[in-house]
Amino acid sequence: MRILQDLDTVEERLLEGHSAPSGLVRVTLSPAFGRMFVIPRLPGFRDRFPDVAVEMDVSGRHVDLIEEGVDVAVRIGRLSNSSLVARRIGDMRMITLASAAYLARHGTPRKPDELHAHQRIGYVHRGDVVGWGFEVDGRQVTVDGGGAFRTNDAEHVRGAVLAGLGIAHHASWLFTDVLASGEVVRVLDRYAPPPFPINAVTAAGRRMPSRVRRFIEFLAAACAEEPELRVGDGKGTG
Repeated sequence: MRILQDLDTVEERLLEGHSAPSGLVRVTLSPAFGRMFVIPRLPGFRDRFPDVAVEMDVSGRHVDLIEEGVDVAVRIGRLSNSSLVARRIGDMRMITLASAAYLARHGTPRKPDELHAHQRIGYVHRGDVVGWGFEVDGRQVTVDGGGAFRTNDAEHVRGAVLAGLGIAHHASWLFTDVLASGEVVRVLDRYAPPPFPINAVTAAGRRMPSRVRRFIEFLAAACAEEPELRVGDGKGTG
């Protein structure tokens, strides 16, 4: 079976040399990642492959690729489903941060256990508030992520940080611009957890159309262009 699959792949790649990719690519990914990193680069992909249409599901649902006819999903973290094939396209680095104005009013925590004295901006995933992971003296420590404000949308986390509602623990790529300007400040970097892999996932056992392969290559290039998404390139600043 593996030999036949390999032959199919060789045949398809030979055919690619004679025809441009075409058809529809259905992709599911998080709303913030799509809006901030994929959509701005999509014109370049369309310039290269004008016959490929892209449909995005940005609901944040954990969809069944086969059942819902989705070609590729962008997923973060360890994958437990053996019926999926994954290509690592980037890393997600979790950082702890707050607006400079909030820290000026309430002080800067020096250790994770000091977070309990601060307002925390919580992120809700599948109905549960996500705990904040840290590494303390070689041990994994989790701090309750619940607080006075919580949301299931990453861009609302960003908005709450900018509004000075409290401290958040979220993906660094969501705050690249405001970190650079100094409007937002990273804290507790020495306790930051290891990065989570970002994978482009497809269903196993299917021949991958060239349009899907090209789109995954496009996603990988988008991550490689961003230091906060690039595999193995994250560095703490404090």
